[in-house]
Amino acid sequence: MTLSSVTMSPGGTDPASSTKSPCRYVTRWRGRVRVRGLGRLRAILSEDCDASHVALPRRDLHYDRLNQHYKQAHELAWLVLEGTRGLDDLYATGDVRSFAFLLDMNRLFEVFVERLLAVALKPLNVQLAFQRPTASVVRRADTGGQYLRLIPDTVATFGDGSVRLPIDAKYKRYSGKSLEPADVAQGFIYAAGLGPGPGAGLPQGLIVYPSESGSVEQTPLQVRHHEGAPRAGLLALGVPVAKILDEVERPAAEQPTLGTVAEAVTATANAAGAISQ
Repeated sequence: MTLSSVTMSPGGTDPASSTKSPCRYVTRWRGRVRVRGLGRLRAILSEDCDASHVALPRRDLHYDRLNQHYKQAHELAWLVLEGTRGLDDLYATGDVRSFAFLLDMNRLFEVFVERLLAVALKPLNVQLAFQRPTASVVRRADTGGQYLRLIPDTVATFGDGSVRLPIDAKYKRYSGKSLEPADVAQGFIYAAGLGPGPGAGLPQGLIVYPSESGSVEQTPLQVRHHEGAPRAGLLALGVPVAKILDEVERPAAEQPTLGTVAEAVTATANAAGAISQ
């Protein structure tokens, strides 16, 4: 959306001439956000909107049966407003009582990877399916009946759809370390069951994990026959989360990390014969 106007202060003065912080003014929006324009606006207002300068005195509120359910939310809000007490140092002691809450980082990282793939592969002819159960690829040998269904985090379908690339997100500290055998085995099963058919290409899979080095990390693996012929491939791809979040707000020409991710996924798909030249 585009910035249409900035509301005047209650006294009718121009915000540009006011001595109050720009953060006090309400901005009206219309249409689609122009990310580049918002980036400039953030740079202009960032100094005045620094949360480290926020320090409001606590108000004594009376709680009764009508508003008691707001008390815990108010306590959390005051932790932010009172000079970010409790946020600068997570281990600082205090007298505020509240409830405990946890984030499911595994699911959060899965959602991050879904969004990353959607943005990085947008220029390509790729269809993405998230958390979609597949037809059974593990069956009983005697009856042919279904035995186990696979549910990869993402399946990317390239070109004419003849080959799919299974992608699994793992919120684990794999930078500079070997992948766990169970994750490697799962990746190769996904590749064998969802990759190209016999004679159509080399099955390929992808594991995405958060990189701790600040750059994209790539570890290509293969399952080989004892005589040396490759049977399937698996790429472990480490992605720098903070750097990617920063690049998402920039123009396409200023997204080198996203470009590297797209190239790695495309190269893996090419190895499986998923993209027709």
